[in-house]
Amino acid sequence: VLRALLVRQTFYKPSKDVLTRVEELEKHLEPKAPMLTVHLRRTDKKLDNATMYRHENRAPFKETMVVVRALIRAAERLSGLLFQSIFLMSDEPGLFSSEATHYLSTSTLSPTKPKVIFNDFVQTYLANHTGYLQSGHTSLGKKEHAMMDRELVASIALAAKHSSYLVGYGRSGVSQVISQLLG
Repeated sequence: VLRALLVRQTFYKPSKDVLTRVEELEKHLEPKAPMLTVHLRRTDKKLDNATMYRHENRAPFKETMVVVRALIRAAERLSGLLFQSIFLMSDEPGLFSSEATHYLSTSTLSPTKPKVIFNDFVQTYLANHTGYLQSGHTSLGKKEHAMMDRELVASIALAAKHSSYLVGYGRSGVSQVISQLLG
């Protein structure tokens, strides 16, 4: 608990620009409690042998979503909550498709489907970026990285503010920061 408080008080202080972006996201996404954040890491770690998801190859996507569905249901069983919102975070544009978000919304045990929400930056700005789709983050220029970093920190802040739980990756710095901020 002390470590989480130290992280919150000293490490994580979003800029005014980021806080403004969080407010914009809140107005647009309208997160409902209880909310589960699902962080899917796909393209950022070439050293970890991450591979880009190919839109024409559905097997990796389906395998990922089957695992995510099981994790969402486990989170519900363990927490006793029926999530009203699922905040999806990923650097993979294909995971924001209507197919993926529908699958996530039907993954819960809740009789009512939770609303799947996400910051649309990756889907809007990177889905057609040839270099990004082939090589991931290493292909982005300084300006694109700055934009992506702002959106990432805004998403982290939104997740920390509204989430009850997180399904993420233990090796991911993003998932680690969110979990620390959640306490």
